[in-house]
Amino acid sequence: ETSGASLISYQDETYPFTIDLPSDWFIQEVEDDTYAVLVVSSDSEGDDHATIAVVVEALDDEAQLSDVIATTEQTLAAQYDIEEFNTDLARPIQINSVPGEERIYAYRVDSAPVRQRTAYIREGSYLYTISLVASPALSSRYAELFDGVLASFTGA
Repeated sequence: ETSGASLISYQDETYPFTIDLPSDWFIQEVEDDTYAVLVVSSDSEGDDHATIAVVVEALDDEAQLSDVIATTEQTLAAQYDIEEFNTDLARPIQINSVPGEERIYAYRVDSAPVRQRTAYIREGSYLYTISLVASPALSSRYAELFDGVLASFTGA
C-alpha cells in the first residue's frame, strides 16, 4: 500500500476502455445493476484503505451529462449509511481531449469521514465514472497517483 505505486495498463474485456491502475492494488470486476472495476489498496479487512472504482453505464443519446451527474449525486447522498453529504468541488475537466466533469464529495459513513474524487466522462454511448474513495488522509496520499490513473483513461 504505497503512494508511489507503479501503474500497469488494464484493458477491460467487457467494455471498451483502457486505464492504468496501481500494480500492487487488488483488482476485481463486479457486475450488478452496473458494471464496475474496483481496485483496492489493501486486502486486509479493518485496514484503512482506498478504492478506485471505474463504473460503466450505457447512456441514451439524449441523456445530458449534467442530468446524469445530478441523479448520481442524489442516489449517493440518499444511501442509508451516508451522512453529511457535500460537494466540495465541481469543475469541468478534459481527459485525453474528452470533456467531462470532476467532483469532490465529502461525507460520513458510520461516522467516519470519507472523501470521494470522481471524474464523469461520456464517451460515445457510455458514461465512465472514475472515483477515488478513501479517508481524507489516504485521499491526500493517493491524489497524485489518481491524477495518473485519470490521465491514462481512454474510452470507446
